[in-house]
Amino acid sequence: MRRLVPLLAVLGCDAPTAAPDAGDDPEPDAAPDPDAAPCADDGDDDGYVAAACGGPDCDDADPAVHPGAPDAAWASDTIGLANPYGAQVRADADGHWHVAWGNGGVWYAHDRAGAWQVEAVDPAITAGVDVTLALAPDGTPHVAYVDVGDDALHHAVRGGAGWIREVVDPTMWSGFQADVEVGAGGLVAIAHTRHVEGGADELRWSTKGDSGWTTEVVASDVRRHHGLAAALGPDDTAVLAWIRSGDGGLGVVTGGAGGWTAAVLPAHPFAEWGVDVAIGGDGAAAVVAGIEPTLLVRPADGSWSAVPLPEQGYHPRLALDPAGGVHVAVRGRAEGGEALLHLAPAGSGFSSEIVSTGGIFRPRIAVAPDGEIRILSTHPATGALRLHRDAPDDRDEDCSGD
Repeated sequence: MRRLVPLLAVLGCDAPTAAPDAGDDPEPDAAPDPDAAPCADDGDDDGYVAAACGGPDCDDADPAVHPGAPDAAWASDTIGLANPYGAQVRADADGHWHVAWGNGGVWYAHDRAGAWQVEAVDPAITAGVDVTLALAPDGTPHVAYVDVGDDALHHAVRGGAGWIREVVDPTMWSGFQADVEVGAGGLVAIAHTRHVEGGADELRWSTKGDSGWTTEVVASDVRRHHGLAAALGPDDTAVLAWIRSGDGGLGVVTGGAGGWTAAVLPAHPFAEWGVDVAIGGDGAAAVVAGIEPTLLVRPADGSWSAVPLPEQGYHPRLALDPAGGVHVAVRGRAEGGEALLHLAPAGSGFSSEIVSTGGIFRPRIAVAPDGEIRILSTHPATGALRLHRDAPDDRDEDCSGD
């Protein structure tokens, strides 16, 4: 996989201009056009003179386009504005993309029509904390979130006449760090935490049945706001992972409503901040966690093992590609600054590439059935919700004509 390198700034020197080839006779000066606008030389201040002024910059309105720029491996779209407390991206079976987020309400967007269509899931201004999204096998979106008006966990599903909303767990201070999942057979389940005053938070598992929602307490040692994730396997067996209170280590259980089994994990670095989990179609599972992100993998019929990753960072998230390869998005650093990084399978290890720099918070990653990748991130200052796609855009960043 490619790794993007920082652009070297042109400092302390004149901007380069194109020189005629040796032996060429210069063209006679054309008569000036009295209606032409004055030449701006370097209108976008990228250090390269505009082509219209005899220079090599093919787009003098965009400082990211000039002969010294790399052609982008990642392009980004701004979907909307979001609070930094929960947003998620998913791909459906047809390769369409779906995003949900919170910002004075709960919002959902999809690109099924070729352009982004945005809908209000819950317009209540108090709704929209810890928003999470899952898709049923037929592509129906399910969204879970906290409404701080009642401090409870809510669920919404998109029906033919719009969004159908309901309270999942009315217990006060429930629903935080929510992660909603929909199984292959249609099981809808939500892992979430309940704040416990003066103690560690509870890990709760809520499932939807014919008679409504049922909630059970799975663990009572969750560190507040530090990470919780869930995944459902092909047989609806769940894997839950969280950051423990006290030692800040990693907790993992497998099972479901019939009971839970604590996973026996290999030695791994201190976790402390951020966790995610995914299960492949064959039942193999992967968990990523920690400031020094550690990847733990488990074959469908085997034991957990640790795999080192090449980068440090916060809020690691993972997704599996169609071949079962693990892709990780992490908020890390590059060349002394903050960067959104993508770690991808490469030989027997992982490669690392820069997706974006600056303003990265709580990334999310998804892989479509055709292998296309999207990474979602929120800018903590501006609130811009950006969806990064693993494909060059239609700009010619390096003015090469390619």
